[in-house]
Amino acid sequence: MTVWIQDFGFINGEVAEPAEGSCLLSSCGANNSTVGSNPTLSAIILKEFMMDKRYIFLMIGVVSMTTFISCTKKEPPPPPPKEETSTMQGMTGHADIQMPASAEMKVIVPDDVKTKWKGVILTVVDNETTTTKDYTLQLGGKLAVPGSQIEVQAEEFLPDLKIDGNIYTTATSELLNPAIHVMVTEGGKEIFKGWLFQKFPSVHPLKHQRFGITLKEPLTHL
Repeated sequence: MTVWIQDFGFINGEVAEPAEGSCLLSSCGANNSTVGSNPTLSAIILKEFMMDKRYIFLMIGVVSMTTFISCTKKEPPPPPPKEETSTMQGMTGHADIQMPASAEMKVIVPDDVKTKWKGVILTVVDNETTTTKDYTLQLGGKLAVPGSQIEVQAEEFLPDLKIDGNIYTTATSELLNPAIHVMVTEGGKEIFKGWLFQKFPSVHPLKHQRFGITLKEPLTHL
């Protein structure tokens, strides 16, 4: 059945009253009394038709907006690349490393290492005068820090230190984890005995109120 909305009109978006004598069906006749002759029923049908159209337009709008937001949503930036961290043979570069006590430590220096490396350059930081100075120290020799009672004795040097139980030795002859074992005294009293790591200066450093001592580099010639 073809339904015409000829007895209702739209005026400024509102439903107009049906014109007298008009009908809702395609032609006026005996069946007109079913819908066209009943203004209340006609109005209900028309309003439902309008609501259906508005619902359809609303759904189209929601879908369009959702699609637009999805298309314009920025993708999260890729995670930053992981920083490469250096590791030491048998240990990692952190200050909480548990190292054997000096009394239990056994240092093994291969002959080729003893032959090749002659000394080290130590950097001394004076926190009182805010000055930094480098000192060349022969292996087995002593350094008296000027303006203080601090003395530093250089002992064993290992180019690639690794720890196996209580044994300290070198994994290779390359400078992969260079470290110097030193003893520091102040006024003749031992205040530090341990390893200074070139690549990990914060691992078990000398704890002194005024001075800081680090390994700058090893030397093959003095």
